[in-house]
Amino acid sequence: MPDDKTEAQPEALRLADSLIGNAEIDECEGCNPAVVALERSAAAELRRQHAEIQQLKAQLSARQAVPDGWRIALERLADPRNKHFAGDAQIVARDALSAAPPPPEREPLTAEQIAELFIEMYGQEPVDITEFAEVCGRVEAAHGIGATNE
Repeated sequence: MPDDKTEAQPEALRLADSLIGNAEIDECEGCNPAVVALERSAAAELRRQHAEIQQLKAQLSARQAVPDGWRIALERLADPRNKHFAGDAQIVARDALSAAPPPPEREPLTAEQIAELFIEMYGQEPVDITEFAEVCGRVEAAHGIGATNE
């Protein structure tokens, strides 16, 4: 197993693909159906765990940023044109804004992640993921994911 964690396909997904390949080879006369079922089950569990880890990483990343609502409130408070709050309140708001990390850059789903969602929703490998991926891409774009927010 390579030490480089920047490889194109995560190790869990590579192993899942390998297990599915083994299961397809094993589906021959005289092969043990229990082994085939176990390989398929293990592959599905690896994919499920990988998707859950990705979701947890995204949640952790989102928690480390100041929520958009708080950022907007602090920006309004820190605005020198705001006559309702002045002096120390504005200084505190400016300091909080400057200390807060920027919101994480939200990336579109990869083809593998979209395929995982399809499998999770429909319980089978997609034959043609094109239409499903198009819907995912449109939803992401509508939420500013993958778009430049400059």
